[in-house]
Order: sequence, then structure tokens, then C-alpha cells
Amino acid sequence: MKKGEAGNVFYRNARFYSFNKIKDMLMKSGLTIMNVCSTIFQKPTEEPLNFEAPRSGYHREAGFVAIEAGKNPSTEI
Repeated sequence: MKKGEAGNVFYRNARFYSFNKIKDMLMKSGLTIMNVCSTIFQKPTEEPLNFEAPRSGYHREAGFVAIEAGKNPSTEI
């Protein structure tokens, strides 16, 4: 967050939300989580940085979480 406040090109327009906040927003929008993958478990200062395969599911210690969401079948007309 400090990087965004400092005008960092990658962070200045970014919004960061907790996993639970995203789940809540998706549910209120009528969407369902279909798949979740987590990655970036290394600290950026670790050397050498090694390739990391994404892990299935939500992992709190991950630096990045990808969420696939879709329409909830029960809300379709």
C-alpha cells in the first residue's frame, strides 16, 4: 500500500481486498467461486528465486490468489 501512495507505476491504481471480502462481493453479485489457485510463496528477497507451480485452493500465506467465478446456476432466468 505504501508503494501505491508513493506513486509506484504498478501499485498506484491497485486495490487490494481480502479473500473473504472478494467472496462476499461475488456472492452479493450473484456469482459463485468455481476455482481458486494460490502462488508466490517465496519472499521477494530470497535468492535464488525458484519457479513455483500454483497450488490449488486458497492459501493465506500466498502472495497472489487467482479466483475463477461464474454465474450461480440458481440465479439464472
